[in-house]
Parts: sequence; C-alpha cells; structure tokens
Amino acid sequence: MLKHLLKSTLSRSGFALMRTPPLPRGAPSATHGQRVEMIAPSGAGKTTLYRQLAFHNEWMRAERILIGRDAFPELPGGHVGELYARLLFGSLQALERLPLTPSHKLRLVDYITTTLRHDIAWRSRHYPRGMVSEEGICHNFSAQLAALAAEDPEPPGLAGLLAGRSLIRLETSVERVMAQLASRHRQRPGGGNDWLGYLGEEAALAHVEQELAWGLAVCRLFERHARPVLMLKAEDDLATHQHRINAFLARLAEGA
Repeated sequence: MLKHLLKSTLSRSGFALMRTPPLPRGAPSATHGQRVEMIAPSGAGKTTLYRQLAFHNEWMRAERILIGRDAFPELPGGHVGELYARLLFGSLQALERLPLTPSHKLRLVDYITTTLRHDIAWRSRHYPRGMVSEEGICHNFSAQLAALAAEDPEPPGLAGLLAGRSLIRLETSVERVMAQLASRHRQRPGGGNDWLGYLGEEAALAHVEQELAWGLAVCRLFERHARPVLMLKAEDDLATHQHRINAFLARLAEGA
C-alpha cells in the first residue's frame, strides 16, 4: 500500500522511482545499516556543517559511510543533488494531501529517503554501512515526531521507526540563529533560505523557538528509546565537530 502511494506520488511530481536501477541481488537492503540524521533549527548552520563534513572527512572512504546528497557524484542528466531534492520535496508536498495518519506519513517519507539514497549509492558503486543525512524525518517531520512522542500511551510502530537510526543534534541559541538569519538576509535577500525576509522578524523568531522545542523533544525521544545521540555545540569549530562525529560514527560501526 505504501509503496503504491509512493510510486503514484513520485509520478505526480514528474518523476518515477524506475529512474533509478533496481538493487542487484545480494545487495544490502535500504532499510539496513545505520541512518544518522542531523537536527537543528533552520539557519542554525546544519547545511554548512554537513557540506564541510561531506568534503573533508577521511572516514567517508575508510568506513564506507556515505554522507547524503551533497557527497554523491553526478548522474547522467544533471546533478544528483538536484534530482534527489526534486524527488524528495515534490513527494513531501504531495504527502500533505494524502489521507494518512502522521505515523503513516513518517513511514512513507522514510521509505522515500532510504530507498532513493540507497539507489543513488548503488549507482556510485558503494555499499554503505550507513548514511548521514541533514534531511531525514527528524528534520522534515520534527513537529509530527514531537507530537507522537507526547502521546500516552506511545503509538505502536514508533519504536520500529527509530530502529537503526541515530541522531546528531546541533545545540544552539535563539540569538545565534537569528543573527545567522539576519546575515543571510543581508547577503542574499529573497534567496531560497531567506526565512527572515519571507516571515518577518517576529514570525521568524517564533519559528526558531518552536524548532528548538521540537528538536529537544525529538532528542529526548531518541534517548528514551536508547538510540545513539550526539550533541554538538554550534559555536565549536569544524575540527572539533569532525573529531566528535568521527568518534561517534566509529562507535556505531563497531556496534553494527
């Protein structure tokens, strides 16, 4: 049922899942391996850190852990980042119109992200033991995850959704994020991530505060289910982030 909804959703977005080749026999399943997600408010520097890690970390080759779309090679017909982004975000928009519960939507987007990433990894002849992503369910569906985590009793299936998933939370402050949003607005007014320009200062401030609260709730949810969590401080330099993330991923690889 969910796979049928996924294929129809992608078709309405102008793409089809068949654009990527089927997995070869014996290849690891897209649902296996570690999935490490980053969570932080919009404008907190998550993407900047993600790209720095994608192009500077030696463990990408040594540990066979692939970092998200920014590290993928190009595919015929354009950049894989563009193709993946259009597939994912076109699907996310269509998801809002489907008569599904929040839990089912989470499962569907999880299928989208893991399947597409694994197919692209297959194209580049890698078989990653895990993936690090800045755009997984923890970021895109932090509000829904926080709401599900607050339900008592906890909805069935939530533990299964977190299985095999780890979290990197970029700790920051409202003041720091607002300063970064203001800098982005000055440099690229009206750009794709100009939240301050789109929302205005008051609404942007409320949005950042809400995202911080959702991120904390998601972090506590992971800890409650004994899932690995790494806390990074936004003010630390890249070398510190690299060292701590390398150690975190090494522990995950040992336990895989």
